Amino acid sequence: MPMLNTASRDQGDEPPPVPAENKDILLLSGTAGYFDALCYLGLQRVFPANMTGNTVLLGIALGKGMWEDALLTVSAVLGFCLGALLTTLLLKEQRPGVWTSQVVRLFGLEWILLFLFTLLWLFTQATFPTLGITILLILLASLAMGIQSATVMMLGFPGIVTTYITGTLTSLMGNLGNWLRPAHYQRQYPYISHAALTASQKHDIIRQASTWLVYLLGAVLGGAATLYLPTLSVCIPLITIALVIANTVIRQHPPTL
Repeated sequence: MPMLNTASRDQGDEPPPVPAENKDILLLSGTAGYFDALCYLGLQRVFPANMTGNTVLLGIALGKGMWEDALLTVSAVLGFCLGALLTTLLLKEQRPGVWTSQVVRLFGLEWILLFLFTLLWLFTQATFPTLGITILLILLASLAMGIQSATVMMLGFPGIVTTYITGTLTSLMGNLGNWLRPAHYQRQYPYISHAALTASQKHDIIRQASTWLVYLLGAVLGGAATLYLPTLSVCIPLITIALVIANTVIRQHPPTL
């Protein structure tokens, strides 16, 4: 009996894992930047993906006694944490740098949350939304970003989390510093490594720098779209996440000629 058929039966109907592509990571990073800008401008100055910024905003709100603002920021932190926790519980046996069917399902869950967010946004933004509606919108948005952030982190790309730009920049500067450190440092401090960058390290630097730049570009587009296309602006994240899912599914099921 052919071994290939046996393996196929053992694996069931699960599609094969495929390597994650840089364009997917960049799309996810751009979506996070775009969504942060969109929600910051449209949801009472709260970030769905940037938890460092939310922590600062929470501290300011508590220090100034702005209890409603504090409640909104806590909702964002809580939603993000729940999304990251759910991802950790659902994503098992994940191999670094590989898109599996579990990863696709998690991005599908993110898309569903963004779809619900979009519907609620479109139905409520014509009138001033209540506090309860605003909290629900924030929870949906931050849940989606928590899922995305934890999924990309568990994929194991060196120094890259699409919603954690502070960490990405820190890793980028660390790699650049090791590369630019003068050679005489190694003679004076032998415990400090200094070597020419390998092809993999150069690739990491390019990918980390690109992640930051695309996040910034996403934020620029998010701010502009919110100003000039307030109704259509909320639909863009649905399109970008759908592109990531479609790209993976097509590669898992290549067309046969």
